[in-house]
This record gives sequence, C-alpha cells and structure tokens, in this order.
Amino acid sequence: MTIEPEYLEFESEGATLRGRFHKSVAPDAPLVVMAHGFSATAHMSINAFALRLSDAGHHVFAYDHRNFGTSDGEPRFAVGQ
Repeated sequence: MTIEPEYLEFESEGATLRGRFHKSVAPDAPLVVMAHGFSATAHMSINAFALRLSDAGHHVFAYDHRNFGTSDGEPRFAVGQ
C-alpha cells in the first residue's frame, strides 16, 4: 500500500531545504534519509527509490541539497556555497 508523500521543509544555515517524507504503513518502521548527488535533484534521482523503500517497510525522507531542486539557495546548482 502506497501512502501519498508529505512535503516537509527545514532550515539549514539560512536556507530552507525541502523534500518528501514517504511514510511506511508500519508506525515503528526505521527511517532512511536520502539526498541526491551533485548532478541531479531528488525528483530526477532518488524519489523513485524512496517510494520503493517505503513500500518495503521504511519511513523515507528524500530531500534536495541547498541550491538544488525545490530547496532554496543561491547561486543555483552551485556546490559548496
């Protein structure tokens, strides 16, 4: 059974980072935190993996790094800024 993801955000060093929380049907499931590499966004790379891990019984939070995807930060797509 797939549960619709919840969109979450948190602050990190002055930028708002955003991602999807995929809830398992098991309330006491372990949590996996995922972030993409530096040549993609969560939408492009890890959200599909997060969904499968959730279906397999894990809570999963998959988010975009600062400057990438739905997260804030300038300059866009810059690493280490």
